[in-house]
Amino acid sequence: MNKKAKYKDIFVLLILFIFLVISIFRHFSDGYILTVNLYLGFICLFITTLLRIKDGKRAKVFLICLLMLAAFNIISFTVENISFGKSAIYNVGIFYFSSPGINPLFLLMLVIYSIIDYGFSIKFYKNVFGKSDKEANEEYKKMAEFYYKRFSSCTREELDFALKNINEYPHAGQESLKIVVEKSNEEK
Repeated sequence: MNKKAKYKDIFVLLILFIFLVISIFRHFSDGYILTVNLYLGFICLFITTLLRIKDGKRAKVFLICLLMLAAFNIISFTVENISFGKSAIYNVGIFYFSSPGINPLFLLMLVIYSIIDYGFSIKFYKNVFGKSDKEANEEYKKMAEFYYKRFSSCTREELDFALKNINEYPHAGQESLKIVVEKSNEEK
């Protein structure tokens, strides 16, 4: 791992620790309530920091997940309840919970971190939210079969028109069109 990537992660972790220290200080000085979300944030941040010391690649994944959870106010690093819409604090016995919502501060941090560490973030988001290779291949095959059947039933004029507009079809459609045109040319 290069030094820039190393310092990006450490910088984000340091900012989160600063938020936690300020929150704990404000709890004791101003009487703010510490929610379970804040405790979870502290535990997750501690685990991510330990992973960062031990294994940088895995820590990057945890850091992005940490920022995602904070962006949706599932875990928190601040005593202030910052969110779009309503995000109330609920009292269950001696515990206080902050309801999920969109936290603009951590959403912004997630976006900035994703931009700064663009290469890793894109790989991560594709792995988490994208299709697996098997699913992508199955979808490609279905699409190719669909276009092959569609183009096989076309007349020569329709095929010529499709060839003129080949870039408007998805890759599977383009490949199917080329195969049907080749077969059509062989039959002549």
